[in-house]
Amino acid sequence: AYFHEEETSDAKALELRGELAKLRERKKEIQFSIKEDIDKLLEKSKILLELKSKQANLGGTIERLMEDLEMVKNCKLNIESMCYEAEEAAKFL
Repeated sequence: AYFHEEETSDAKALELRGELAKLRERKKEIQFSIKEDIDKLLEKSKILLELKSKQANLGGTIERLMEDLEMVKNCKLNIESMCYEAEEAAKFL
């Protein structure tokens, strides 16, 4: 009976070692998957920061363009006014 119990225990220990090996392999797979996910998140975070920086730069560029547009509109109005005045003055020549 003792020998049979030892065989049963050995078989159970072998079975448990096999399960443990499978679990360790699964753990490695999960850890690798987590590492890949973290790498992807870090890359996305880096890209997001770059995009935010570009967005801020574009915001400044748009602001300068809007200021330039206002200046161009004012210059156009001044030129149109000068043309009108020149045409009016030419009538008296």
